[in-house]
Amino acid sequence: MRMIKPLLSCLLFFVGLSVFGEEEEDLPHYLLVAPEGMEEAPVDRVRNWMASNLHYEVRLLRLPSWEGESAGEQAEALNALPAENVIATVVMAETLEEGKHAVLIPDRRLGLIHVPLLYQEASETHLRRLDRQAIRIVGFSLGVPPQPMPFCALAPYQTVEELDRIGRGLSPPAMAQYRRQLIENGFPLSPDAERLLPDVRVRMPDPAAPESEQTDHTDKVDAP
Repeated sequence: MRMIKPLLSCLLFFVGLSVFGEEEEDLPHYLLVAPEGMEEAPVDRVRNWMASNLHYEVRLLRLPSWEGESAGEQAEALNALPAENVIATVVMAETLEEGKHAVLIPDRRLGLIHVPLLYQEASETHLRRLDRQAIRIVGFSLGVPPQPMPFCALAPYQTVEELDRIGRGLSPPAMAQYRRQLIENGFPLSPDAERLLPDVRVRMPDPAAPESEQTDHTDKVDAP
């Protein structure tokens, strides 16, 4: 374990130099991390869905399988991931705590999707489960609260059947809150975000009020 971490850190450093080179202007973007051995279909699907709904570039980083079973252990193993100008990081994990669809680490704006649990066959239904989790990770990591509309990806759910029924993208109120949270987190709006995200004020829930059941199968854990 102690030998693997420095090797992975070195690999991430050199991959970062090649993928995020200094010659390219490093604008705000999302980072999608997937194991080298994961099939293309779910990875491409999540990357394209994030780009089309979040209105920023999504950069893909393929890595050898990393250490850890739990979300906290994997986040520690991936501690050297590029962070500069990364709005949020979505990790397509091959393992996670039992029964968890996804786990969010808010302090790092990083979340892990339990891919084998949600994507068990090459079907549209199972691909859409991954779409929803990627949008949930981004929204919650930026501070957008759970939404009451069932056609929004940020709607609470308790079962996989309910997950299959909620929306895959952001509802109009969630889009406006997403725009606001991007700015409040210090990220300039991309041209597409400026043009497509509604610039209206949406009342945010009182932070002192009890949170609705947003976590369901998308738990939050502290950064390691």
